[in-house]
Amino acid sequence: MLLFYFFMLLFGDNVKIAILSVSERGHELSKNLKTLLSSDFKILKVDLYFKDIKNIMAKVFSSYDIIVGVMATGILIRSIAQYIENKTIDPGVIAIDEKGKFVTSLLSGHIGRANEFTIQIADLINGTAVISTATDITNHLGIDVFANIFYFEILNPKNILRFNKAILEDKEIKIISNFDISYIHKYFNKLNENKPSNEKYKNNFTLETHPSDKFDKKISECEFKEAINFKGDKKIIAILKDHDHDEYINFNLKKIVFGIGSKKNIENSKVISAIQAVSNDLNIDLSRIDLLATADIKKDEKGIIESSEILNVPLNIISIEKIQNFDFKDLSKSEFVKENFNVYGICEPVSLISAGENSKLIYRKASFNGVTIAVAISK
Repeated sequence: MLLFYFFMLLFGDNVKIAILSVSERGHELSKNLKTLLSSDFKILKVDLYFKDIKNIMAKVFSSYDIIVGVMATGILIRSIAQYIENKTIDPGVIAIDEKGKFVTSLLSGHIGRANEFTIQIADLINGTAVISTATDITNHLGIDVFANIFYFEILNPKNILRFNKAILEDKEIKIISNFDISYIHKYFNKLNENKPSNEKYKNNFTLETHPSDKFDKKISECEFKEAINFKGDKKIIAILKDHDHDEYINFNLKKIVFGIGSKKNIENSKVISAIQAVSNDLNIDLSRIDLLATADIKKDEKGIIESSEILNVPLNIISIEKIQNFDFKDLSKSEFVKENFNVYGICEPVSLISAGENSKLIYRKASFNGVTIAVAISK
């Protein structure tokens, strides 16, 4: 399980984490944990809150992706109880005792990603991770975890429970697409690499890729065809044959955008090297990138234009005016960039603007030999 979450953490959103504590000892542990987590480019920010848990929880529950309570589990459970809605929107909630001995995933282990951050935090503070979800303790990937890893939105979340039950029973799940999904094969091969047979992930997934016309024909023959809703040209679906009744998971691919800034006259090799470095850090296959984006002040930068052509990924140009009007709350701010271009940054806002309304960073601004990269995904 530890190896799985090591790879899983390479995929997650650029999250906002709130760490709450009620005692002096717990507050000291919180401060140490904030320092450790803040060095991760895949984490947008970490905020600390001390005491007054009842009022603080009303503020943070819907504002953060992960809530960590350094306190007794009972206190934390009572504090979150009235705010819990459902697994698709609730934040991940994690409890840590004030000595840091046990790190327990309490809520939204999969979609809310509490399980993976439980593993990461336990590793950082030398604690013991406590995970209780059935798929994880039996070396299976839940269908919701599968979607998180590859940035797929599940459009019919009511079927998640049925699919995960089938996965636990080792039933075959067919993943059918009209585009190349060989990177999924690569991921599973890497996941089980050098692991003993009793620790390998056991999902009975069959992956099929068909030309669009054949894919559409297969879907038209399904009994649930009228319920399917694909949002783009790339289509992917999971099918479970259960006795005489077929179940399905309707996926939508979230848009992945790499925002780029650079010094003048940058070489394409340096731009591509930076993109590859971030792709490797996120474990995103280059074929999964939907757009590159930059500002109009870089529209004639040969290194960026040539990188787009070499990678065969469209380049989106964002005007300085749009960036100036963009809400920079929680984003990196460079006084040098502000002085020269009258905006606080390039790569983060252009990635978010290009990914669309309510998009999220999954990788904050990082510098690579004259190139800056940030990555955003659509809602």
